[in-house]
Amino acid sequence: MRMRPLPPVRASRQRGISLIELMVGVVIGLIAVLVIYQTFAVAEGVKRQTISAGDAQRTGMIAMYLLGTELGNAGAGIMLNQDDLATCTDTGNVATTLRPFAVIVTPGANDDTPDSIVVNYGTSRSVVTPSVFMAKTDAGGTSYTVQSPTGFKKGDMVVVMSGSGECERREITAVTAPDANGNVVLTQAGSTHEYLPTMRLINIGPATSTQRVRFDVVSGVLRSTDLVTAGATAQPLASSIANLKLQYGIDTDGNGTVDEWTAATGDYAPDKVRVFTGAELRRIKAVRMGLIVRSDEFARDAPAFDWTLFECTPEEATIYVCPDPLEGTLPANYRYRVYETIVPLRNPMWNR
Repeated sequence: MRMRPLPPVRASRQRGISLIELMVGVVIGLIAVLVIYQTFAVAEGVKRQTISAGDAQRTGMIAMYLLGTELGNAGAGIMLNQDDLATCTDTGNVATTLRPFAVIVTPGANDDTPDSIVVNYGTSRSVVTPSVFMAKTDAGGTSYTVQSPTGFKKGDMVVVMSGSGECERREITAVTAPDANGNVVLTQAGSTHEYLPTMRLINIGPATSTQRVRFDVVSGVLRSTDLVTAGATAQPLASSIANLKLQYGIDTDGNGTVDEWTAATGDYAPDKVRVFTGAELRRIKAVRMGLIVRSDEFARDAPAFDWTLFECTPEEATIYVCPDPLEGTLPANYRYRVYETIVPLRNPMWNR
């Protein structure tokens, strides 16, 4: 049997990719990654700006709510006693004066500078009408005898009025049980003035409950400061506040409604409002408030922001005497939100 030789084995051709093809693939992959990264960066920037604008909107709403709540309390326990408190001599300091104001606005230097406001109210839980002295209290005396068996508790703050200008604020450290005539003895650290029977004092609430608060904007932060407690530190409430402006709503004809909006200047400058009579204070019926909030996120394509506050419509101009609107321009590259509201001063109106 004859054997046939096997055919010669041919060398097989090598298969795969070359270095050039590999480099081309890497370049294409890098371009795709770059495009994806740019798309992601743009989307992330838009998301951050949207979230930042939403945060500014929430900040503005919360700040307006807090200020509106405080303004709604303005004058509580004060306006009911304003004729008695109006006999107190002004100290020249909004933190220490016992004059019966509900709100005092301090204007900024110009439209771009935030205003500040001081809100004054009582927080008495039992009695808001004056109590009468039933016995004499000498200067330096540590007790007040008044006829009010359930009106005072340890820790309450009282304002004592002589009726001739001498007034002072004292914290009650002890209260005796009422006697057969309903008289109680209030202990305090020591009276500055002499008080005779028939003179009066009012309870403005627990000393630990703030009754006089300043709200201002410093370095973009809305703050509150307790003016009753000496040396109190300002507490931050909201950040990124670009501006805060306020106006009084005045009842010029005594019909109980606002007829004119005015800034806290001229006849309504802080030093003049502080010494207003009860009748003059009752003319302030409302506060108009404008707030501008800035986003925290840098927005490259955002232009400079032209803002306007307190611009009366043609219809409003037929109802009110309106001053010129406030205007200004805020820096570019941020998003802004503008809020306006009117807060009626209910306590001055209810206790007219």
